Amino acid sequence: SLFLGDPLALTICGLYTLLILYRSAGLWRAWRATAGIRRSASPAHLPARLDADLTEYLAAMNVGRCDLLVSRSLSGPITVGVLRPVIVLPEHLLTEAQADHLAAAVGHELAHIRRRDFACNIVYELLSLPLSFHPAAVLLKRAVARTRELACDELVSDRLMEARAYARALVGLAGAASHAR
Repeated sequence: SLFLGDPLALTICGLYTLLILYRSAGLWRAWRATAGIRRSASPAHLPARLDADLTEYLAAMNVGRCDLLVSRSLSGPITVGVLRPVIVLPEHLLTEAQADHLAAAVGHELAHIRRRDFACNIVYELLSLPLSFHPAAVLLKRAVARTRELACDELVSDRLMEARAYARALVGLAGAASHAR
């Protein structure tokens, strides 16, 4: 066994506590920023074609109800909420994007809702909080995020869009998002 003297043990415990408090504060700031985006977003006025497609997408993804909001402060679409999830689209996506790009973005976010990714991400963040200093925890969180996105892509290509059309739409969305930044 390794014996740590009282001052050294207290220093290590104090530093660990400060690290946990720092990471908790970062998580709190992210939560508040997300809530701010949701509060500042306004209802989206969808093109007639996408409005009809949305009902079909909700049924295909087995998602009961979902509101679409629009925000100027985003460069890409996000899903927010646990009990009443909403999709927040960037304003430029509604005004400038092609219909298939918009459909791909909404379909992808509906896949996140179907999988309950927002709630799972909160749980992952809370569980990784005590080990957030460890490089393996960072790599694991990154791998989970990558897998989550791939699972949503697979769900969309299985249920909503042909895989090639979906891939083309994602590339178009990525180009639009980088241009909007």
